[in-house]
Amino acid sequence: MKEPAGIRNGPHYDSATIYYPVDQAGVLPASQQLSIMAFCPGYRGSERSMAPWGEFMASHGVVTVTLGTNSLSDQPPARGRALLDALETVRNENTRDGSPLKGKLAVSQAGVAGWSMGGGGAQHAAVTDPKLKAVVAMLPWQPGYAFEHAVPIMILAGEKDRIASAESNARPHFEQTPSGTIKSYYEIKNGGHFVVNRPGSRNGDIGAWVLAWVKTYVEGNDAYQAILEQKPESASWYVSDRKK
Repeated sequence: MKEPAGIRNGPHYDSATIYYPVDQAGVLPASQQLSIMAFCPGYRGSERSMAPWGEFMASHGVVTVTLGTNSLSDQPPARGRALLDALETVRNENTRDGSPLKGKLAVSQAGVAGWSMGGGGAQHAAVTDPKLKAVVAMLPWQPGYAFEHAVPIMILAGEKDRIASAESNARPHFEQTPSGTIKSYYEIKNGGHFVVNRPGSRNGDIGAWVLAWVKTYVEGNDAYQAILEQKPESASWYVSDRKK
C-alpha cells in the first residue's frame, strides 16, 4: 500500500510502502491485532532496497513499513526520526476510513529496524522513543556513539564488513548497551556489508533470527524464544543476553 492509496507522507521521510498480511483470498487475519515494524535503508539506499524485508515480515503476520529518506545521504539521527515518523503513518491507518488496516493494528506494539546508517538510525529512534518494543540494528553504522536505552536490541554484524566494521560499530554498540537492557549480538561468519539485504541469506538464518526477535519482543509471542537461545549456524559470534 503506497501514498496513492491514501497513506500519509510524513515530513521526516520521502516515501513509504506498507506491507500487510493477507490469506490466499486477500483477506487480513480476522481476530488478531497486528504488530508493526519500520525498516530504514542505509547510505544512498532506496526504499526499494528494504522491500524484501517488508514482504518477508508481512508474510509472517507483521505489518511493516519501508521508507525512503529525504536525502540519500541523511545521517543516522535523521534516519531515526524518519523511522518514528513512518510508524506514525502506519498507526494512522488504524483509524483512517477506507484503510484495509482500520481497527486491525496493535498500535503500541511497534519496533524499528535498519541497515547500515539505517541501523544507526534505529538505535537513535530507541533513544528518542523508549516506548518502542524492540530494535533490530543490521550492520549499523554510527562509530563513536554509545546508545543508552532500555529497548530490547538485536545487533547484526558482518565479520568481514569493510564499510561499517564490527570493530568500530556493532561490537561497541553491543558492549556499551546498558547492562539492564535485553540485547543480542549476531556476527555473521564471512559476512560483508550487504549480507543482510535479503532475509533468506545464509540459508534463512538472518530472517529467522530477526523474525524471532520481532515476534518475541514486538508481538509478545513466547513461542519464538527457543530460536534466540540457539547460535545460528552462520554465526562466527553469537551472544543472547536476555535477562533483565
